[in-house]
Amino acid sequence: MGEWAATVLTGLVVAVGLVGSALPIVPGPVLILAGMALYGLLLGWDGWATVVVAIGTALVIIDTVLGIRIPARATTAGAGRRALVGGAVGGIAGFFIIPVVGLPLGWTVGVFLTELPSSDARRAWVATRTTLRSFGVAALVQFGIALVMALIWGIWAMRTLFG
Repeated sequence: MGEWAATVLTGLVVAVGLVGSALPIVPGPVLILAGMALYGLLLGWDGWATVVVAIGTALVIIDTVLGIRIPARATTAGAGRRALVGGAVGGIAGFFIIPVVGLPLGWTVGVFLTELPSSDARRAWVATRTTLRSFGVAALVQFGIALVMALIWGIWAMRTLFG
């Protein structure tokens, strides 16, 4: 496969990974890392491939840790584990009822309804806002990491194509 064809193919994978990191459906950074590895395999593995894939792997690990740790802070800021489970169940149900927008909507309703029986509506709303804020921050961080990964691959691709 030629350099241009490999670059276009990998660029499509990276683009889907970027979109996937903005939507909670596709594991964007993992897909971008797969694209990086694919690019190295298609063009012949060299020193650049090793460095870029190693950096990409480190960023995926950081992304995974932060994707767990940031929302977990919601439990220490007022939302219980039960609320997180309720949010997850609501999010999954919402995803199938109303594709794409149903996930965050279902999450919100799930957290609120799970917290409501154990407290008043005001406290349930505070817990809901706390979890939404935590997941929003995590999503922004994860999108930022995916963007950095895409830029690193882009630099590698430009170096490959234009010397």
